[in-house]
Amino acid sequence: MKKGFCKVCGMAINEKNFAINNNALPEVNSEEHLLYCPFCGAHKRYFCEDRDEIYTTVGVKLTDEELKILDHATKLEIFNGDFYMEASRRAVKEENKLMFKELGNIEYIHAKVHMKIAGIKEKPELRKIDYSRLKNDEDFIREANTREKHAVSFYNKGVVNSENSIVKEVLKAFMEIEEDHIHMTE
Repeated sequence: MKKGFCKVCGMAINEKNFAINNNALPEVNSEEHLLYCPFCGAHKRYFCEDRDEIYTTVGVKLTDEELKILDHATKLEIFNGDFYMEASRRAVKEENKLMFKELGNIEYIHAKVHMKIAGIKEKPELRKIDYSRLKNDEDFIREANTREKHAVSFYNKGVVNSENSIVKEVLKAFMEIEEDHIHMTE
């Protein structure tokens, strides 16, 4: 396996990590069949061989609207990551525990990408949500599906309201990943 990078999250992909978060990907990665970034879930068209191709906004002035979108996106992804970690703790079926945990890992990476692109230095503190209304794995899966649909809608609006090509590409990549998550939670 040839070492490469994900343009979206910037992580190096190699033989030691290609299978991380496989339970949160539509198809599992293998050394011979690498389809998704194991860290953020980006599709393979976002892979590159050179670090210089990784998306960055260093030295670029983003619009106030783009900064607002990225701030909200950061909070959305942390919110959903926290949800998935709670779902992982409370799920009964082992396969759901793993899927939820790894979906949470991916959502947290998305938040870190938004923070990097927007220049957000500190992780926002969000209020804790009471999920006691969700009683079983199926309730958590339905809630996950609703959240993923909301994320797709949010990212779609973000693409429309952004001018910067890097911001647009990252939002499009994440929208595509969240669409994958919708199918996984149907």
